[in-house]
Amino acid sequence: MFKLGSTRGVYHCLLSVVLGFLGDLPAQNSVPSREGAASDSTAGASARVFDPAKLDPNLAARGQQMLLPNAHDKFLGMQLFLGPDRIDWGQLYEDHALVLDVNSMESQVALSLAVGARVVDGVLALHSQNLEALNQSASQIDQLARRLGVSEGELARAKDVQKAANKKDWLVVYSELSRLQVDVIRSLDANGRESIRPLVIAGGWMQAANFMSQIVIDNYTPETSNYLREPGIVKELMVEMEKLSAETKADPSVRAIIDALPEIHAIVDIPKEGSVPLEKVERLQDLSSSIIKGISLR
Repeated sequence: MFKLGSTRGVYHCLLSVVLGFLGDLPAQNSVPSREGAASDSTAGASARVFDPAKLDPNLAARGQQMLLPNAHDKFLGMQLFLGPDRIDWGQLYEDHALVLDVNSMESQVALSLAVGARVVDGVLALHSQNLEALNQSASQIDQLARRLGVSEGELARAKDVQKAANKKDWLVVYSELSRLQVDVIRSLDANGRESIRPLVIAGGWMQAANFMSQIVIDNYTPETSNYLREPGIVKELMVEMEKLSAETKADPSVRAIIDALPEIHAIVDIPKEGSVPLEKVERLQDLSSSIIKGISLR
């Protein structure tokens, strides 16, 4: 598993990486909600909501575009809440990671969805400290992004991820993997392919939901189910997917995502201190895993 270390310094280093990209990380003794409040269990402070724009001024400047969901905070938050030995990250990767033959993929839509999903696979591989899986994820992210027109220079972080993983420098891997997804998105935007952005985000979000719903099923309590609360992100994804061209929306994987999002939104649209019933978590797992499997067959 991904060891957090025994000092507050390591914890806050990791926390700053997570918060610098997207937002709220629940503390271990708080009600765990990404979009809700988080309490500081180490200092005993009262509940507060983190504002990522205060930590990363560039985040506010990007406010007109859909932000990139990041699986790091979900996985790390769940590990903090449950304890270091409750989640079998290696088995989770083996059961749910996206299996691809990149060379056989022709559809730009499938490539876009897959690159987002494989970034999340890389995050999961990091938590299991599975070098083979992490290197394979980084390599396939590189291959997929190149097929989408991202240049070698803009993919330098993929090599950095592999180098750091082989040195077992997990903090570097942790930060570089997050930034790799951002680099890919920025490159696509800069080259006039911003229409691909929702597909990359959708692939990543669906894979994160695939993993997270399984973790919650395996460790179900009302508190753990609150980690699935993401109505804002899902609502925005619904809007962005509807903006895609008619041709793109006709793609089977895209159609499956568009059709599933309203039901998914209903599942994750709960109060800040609410919970998702187990049967709804299982439904989320069915929907997300079916979509990910569909990408692998393209």
